[in-house]
Amino acid sequence: MTDVAGGTRRLLALPSLYELLQVAVGSNASHQRFVAEYVRPRPGDRVLDVGCGTGRVLRAFPPDVAYLGLDTSAEYIRAARETWGDRGEFRCVDVRQAALPDDAFDLVMTMGVLHHLDDEGCVALVSLAARSLTPEGRFVAIEPAHVGGQGAVERWLIGRDRGAHVRSAEQYAAVGETAFRSVSVTTRTDLLRVPYTHAVLECAAPV
Repeated sequence: MTDVAGGTRRLLALPSLYELLQVAVGSNASHQRFVAEYVRPRPGDRVLDVGCGTGRVLRAFPPDVAYLGLDTSAEYIRAARETWGDRGEFRCVDVRQAALPDDAFDLVMTMGVLHHLDDEGCVALVSLAARSLTPEGRFVAIEPAHVGGQGAVERWLIGRDRGAHVRSAEQYAAVGETAFRSVSVTTRTDLLRVPYTHAVLECAAPV
């Protein structure tokens, strides 16, 4: 996993400051829209969230899903357990070393994880998702994206991200195609209170 170093970026490793920033930019509403429009969980679905952070996306999920969140940050996982209790299961693990059963999940999702990974890491994550899904399951990811015509403020904000591998929509699609037969990408500029472009990657039919 490759992150850009820096004082402000290091501070975001603290769960409390990370939460404050997310609230400030409007991520509660964006999570609701992302889950409702793209993840679309059904009652009883088994959900794997890779890079779950503090688990705050659970606010957008119905209570009757079986949720497993993975993250490399022990501080984030500790905060998630304290906040959510038995609403979900949280494990501190590097996804590249995670041991997960095949065909175990109906949905695998990531929010802002792929742009922290180089190409090899992305392929490994997507391959893990494909193996972990049922044949009818789906993998959904949302990431910051580079597109033509981005304004200066938007470029600056995306450039301040801790991830060192922000990609174009086409590049995210190419990652998905390494492990799935059905891949689509949608770009959104209306999910936060600040100027920002997201790419939503939707994958089905694991290879």
